[in-house]
Amino acid sequence: MGPNTILIGNQSSGEGGDKTERPLKMAARKGNTQQRLQLEHKENGGRTWANMVEENKLATKGMELRFVPPTIINGEKFAELTHEDVKTENEKWKFALIGYMVGDTPTIAAMERYVAVQGNFETKPKIYYHNAGYFVINFSCEEDKSQLLCVGPHMMNNRPIILKPRTSDFNFDEEELKTILILVKLPNLPLSCWSPIALSKIGSGLGLPLYADDCTTNSTRISYATILVEIDVTRELSNIVKVKDPQGRMFEQALWYDWKPIYCPKCLQIGHKCQTEK
Repeated sequence: MGPNTILIGNQSSGEGGDKTERPLKMAARKGNTQQRLQLEHKENGGRTWANMVEENKLATKGMELRFVPPTIINGEKFAELTHEDVKTENEKWKFALIGYMVGDTPTIAAMERYVAVQGNFETKPKIYYHNAGYFVINFSCEEDKSQLLCVGPHMMNNRPIILKPRTSDFNFDEEELKTILILVKLPNLPLSCWSPIALSKIGSGLGLPLYADDCTTNSTRISYATILVEIDVTRELSNIVKVKDPQGRMFEQALWYDWKPIYCPKCLQIGHKCQTEK
């Protein structure tokens, strides 16, 4: 038997009867590198070290990165970002909406079909899905974004879709849907109160006013004004807002909602309310 012979299975060594050793160990002991690599390849199911290293590479090469020394304060190391560092990405998403559907999450294709029929958009919006359950609907301009916001309330398969503008501090992991956009109608609102500042002041009694609809803006429908307001739904929605006119007279302006969201204080979720124990 030659010096590079490897014993496989139960074979006689020539002295002392049968001895059993794993082929890989025998190859390593005898120092036969070529044989050892061949056996490693076989034991790994035909995957070489080169294969395994290749699998750990990026699928395709994208933007090039470089080492930037981290900031260290009191022995704690962290990455410190500046406004300039995030400026480009914030610009990319500045016309984006965050969407959430109560109940089962639809597919991206279903959401694309829904959004496509909601307005006459200058450019087809790009829709992305995040595993936390949110959609990101990215528009090319403010006008397109406003179109989708102002045609609500949004429903798909009899389930509400909640939309809100993306902000730079939106966190997919930590976000709790407590403030959402709601269309509020102001029936029989005096015509003198249809200015942007008057509507803003009235809407601020409910939350954060964002837009008036087109009919309100152009006074093509005067029975009621419609405004879009970001409202905290953890509180009960009011049916009136008190207004004081320039003559000092106080009146109660009625509020109509196309949709009143249900909020569960136990689950911290919109769309249902757990039964409270009696």
